[in-house]
Amino acid sequence: MKKVSLFCVAVAACWVAVGAHAQPQPPGVAVAEMMSKIFGDHKAFTAKMTTTVETKEFGEVTTDVSYSMLDGNVRAEVDMNSVKGVAMNEAVMMQLKMVGMDRTYTLIRNDKKTVFVVFPNIEACLKVPMGQPRDGETPKPPTLETTKLGEEKVGDRDCVKNRMVFTSADGSKQEFIVWSAPSLKNFPVKTEGAQTDGSRFSATFSDVNFDKPDAKTFEPPANFKEFATMMELMGAAMQKMMQPPQQTAPQPKQP
Repeated sequence: MKKVSLFCVAVAACWVAVGAHAQPQPPGVAVAEMMSKIFGDHKAFTAKMTTTVETKEFGEVTTDVSYSMLDGNVRAEVDMNSVKGVAMNEAVMMQLKMVGMDRTYTLIRNDKKTVFVVFPNIEACLKVPMGQPRDGETPKPPTLETTKLGEEKVGDRDCVKNRMVFTSADGSKQEFIVWSAPSLKNFPVKTEGAQTDGSRFSATFSDVNFDKPDAKTFEPPANFKEFATMMELMGAAMQKMMQPPQQTAPQPKQP
């Protein structure tokens, strides 16, 4: 099951990464600032998002995601059946279904400084704290430099193409290319970027709706069991799968 374990870890990390604009770890305060700056004044919306993440280990993986934001918190839901790429094949999909991990969604709770990766079929979730500043330290938001590169179409929409460079307090930089659509109140309909390890990502949004999503959908289910690591969650899922089905007692025959 090593292949499945590696892929599940990669997928779970991918949803967290996508929600945090491809950061390689659960987002901290600085990443939350990046997200808010990229989305600008858009604090509440729902949309369909198509992501493509290309890594050396898994190649190119494309996924359709139901994406929503409310007051800086993010929900990204995916059906694993939509995942396409070298890492996903019929055998892996069958194994994911067997352990009940073919459906998942990620909640990035910036208000609680916590990320939840939820697996509804097994009533479990991974709970990961965001990076926290040391005691006595005040987190410094990243600075942002925006440069207009021109105008291009994304699909049938005219967009303004910008380069956004974020510089964190330690001097490290993260660069994005962002296409914003004036017809959608300058919503960023497409984002591209790269990591220092050579991996690349893109996210394209469609069916954008600016109605407020339901706040309840940003809460992890109270009755789901929480795990601190993906390995612990996977182990519990495997144990549950290997348990023999409960047999119901035979009903007495009616006279």
